[in-house]
Amino acid sequence: MSERKAILRILEILKTYSDADNTLTHKDISKYLELDYGMFLERKTIRDNLSELAAMETKYIINYDERKRIKKDGTEEVVRTNWYYVHEFTEEELIYLIHTMQHSTSIPSIHRAEIIEKLEGLSNIHFRKKNQSERISSKSKTYSGSAGDDEERFINKEYLLNIATLDEAIKEEKKIAFNSSPYSKDKYYEKDIQTGSPYWIFPNWDQEVLYYCDDYDKKLKYTWIRRMYNIRILDEPIIPKRKAGWDNLYTYLTEFFVMSEEGELVTFRIDTKTYDESFKRVFYNHTLEDVDIDRKYATVTITAKVNEELMVFWALFYGIEIIEPVSYRKKVRRKMQELRDIYD
Repeated sequence: MSERKAILRILEILKTYSDADNTLTHKDISKYLELDYGMFLERKTIRDNLSELAAMETKYIINYDERKRIKKDGTEEVVRTNWYYVHEFTEEELIYLIHTMQHSTSIPSIHRAEIIEKLEGLSNIHFRKKNQSERISSKSKTYSGSAGDDEERFINKEYLLNIATLDEAIKEEKKIAFNSSPYSKDKYYEKDIQTGSPYWIFPNWDQEVLYYCDDYDKKLKYTWIRRMYNIRILDEPIIPKRKAGWDNLYTYLTEFFVMSEEGELVTFRIDTKTYDESFKRVFYNHTLEDVDIDRKYATVTITAKVNEELMVFWALFYGIEIIEPVSYRKKVRRKMQELRDIYD
């Protein structure tokens, strides 16, 4: 057996079975060589191969402990033991990435499972076993609250390819052409082609939005990436960001955060717990008028630019009290009356 093959097998064993908390001795490595590859190597050969691995200037990082030992002749020698592979991602980083992917509602469940499996493969067998026992593995169900049935919810099957294509266009500063549909892939018109200058992929909650300048009216717009199809990169440079109104993007994001009509200043009261958990990350620019701790639930009064559609939804969903404008309050009252009529 070639020395090169033996080194590669030992490296694979270190990647599969070891980390800082699960180190391997020469005896452990010998056992896995026999079990996994049917290889039988002398202890000295394993030791020499490990030393060579540790000395190599590669992207692989191999760590070990050193301890002194007294030989039979009374001389002292340094022994290397407790070998382990330093993985590219820490366990905490991988858990975060897996949770993020598992809770995504943009990517079909079959693709989420594949990506999670790849993420788990970046660590070792101990990490995979632990996550399976905690039901964070690629075989786990989609958590309640995300789209569990891809047939009942509109999901773009080419989502990941779209992300990669858009990323390439943005980096190369090239325009794109695409089809889009608010319903499903089967309901867009191939002749209805949109073109524009892509600038930024922005994560809106757990779904990505593309901000671009539409060639039709030369205005800065958005589109949900999961509703884009047949994306092509054009051999045409983008419109410069400044000409497209990129300098006003901060205002644009504030007023159009929910992708609707232009917002107006709204003053509303909300309990502090909901504000801390859900609303701090929503607004890029808002004013806190006052905090009232004398109520049954502590509340905070907020003034921010919000469009009517979103504000009415929030009021009904979170039990928000809209103070101004009066037209928003009246619409919430009408919606509540409609609900009462349904259930009366």
